[in-house]
Amino acid sequence: MRFIIAENFRGQGIGSASLAKITDYVQNTLHANVFRLFVYAFNENAVSCYEKKGFKKIESYSRDDGNSVYRMEVKLTA
Repeated sequence: MRFIIAENFRGQGIGSASLAKITDYVQNTLHANVFRLFVYAFNENAVSCYEKKGFKKIESYSRDDGNSVYRMEVKLTA
């Protein structure tokens, strides 16, 4: 699944608020103890948003199209 905020709505906290809701769902409905996602390395705004929410870069991958992708994770509390 992709998570995209239209350009004219960026910088308004929509991404952070949406990520908080998704994280709550992953933790409290799915009962996961780790939330993992993948993000293009060039998407600095998204990487920054995820890092502010506690996600850490775990690994970097090179795609066939020449782009790099980070695997990012955050540990969730029980």
